[in-house]
Amino acid sequence: MTRRSLALLLALAGCNSGRVTPAGGPAPAAPAGGGGPVSTAPGPTSAPAPTPPTPGGPSPSAAGDKGGDSLGIRVVGQWQYARIEDARRLVIQDPVTWTRFWNELGADGAQPVIDFRRELLVAVTQGRQPHGGIDVAVDRVVRSGGALTIGVVERSPGPDCMTTEVITHPAQVVAVPAGGVKSWSFVERKEIRSCQ
Repeated sequence: MTRRSLALLLALAGCNSGRVTPAGGPAPAAPAGGGGPVSTAPGPTSAPAPTPPTPGGPSPSAAGDKGGDSLGIRVVGQWQYARIEDARRLVIQDPVTWTRFWNELGADGAQPVIDFRRELLVAVTQGRQPHGGIDVAVDRVVRSGGALTIGVVERSPGPDCMTTEVITHPAQVVAVPAGGVKSWSFVERKEIRSCQ
């Protein structure tokens, strides 16, 4: 069995739809009956591994270019089938806003309890995407005085990748230490993965 065949079988098994299209293929129609199931499977419990720089693009440490202290990131959740239709970059500092966002996210299960005296949340969503293989993540948070610089990476498959033919709504929520934060900004970068 070739590597490509194995990848195709894994993609089919994971999506349960039986349809696969190249990343540059046509966008599938929206499923009948609404937004479909919402994944509540949390992401890893630690910060994602750093990604190598994209040739010609900014380095993964772009959020730290102004100096300051790099903060630890705790992943609260990662979803591919959230119910948020638009791209967002949010900092959440109180339980009321967190509950509102959690309900809008559409995640099943109990809402994670956050001690907002110690931590704040960073939520990033990518909105409606035409196929699988697209995600969004906070990959670095740097504090300089009372200001946070939050690095966000948008990952998408390259033209040589096979993807599931299903509408996705990628989202991630992370927690970082809250001490003394008064302002924030987001530094975006895009990363295209090769599947060869």
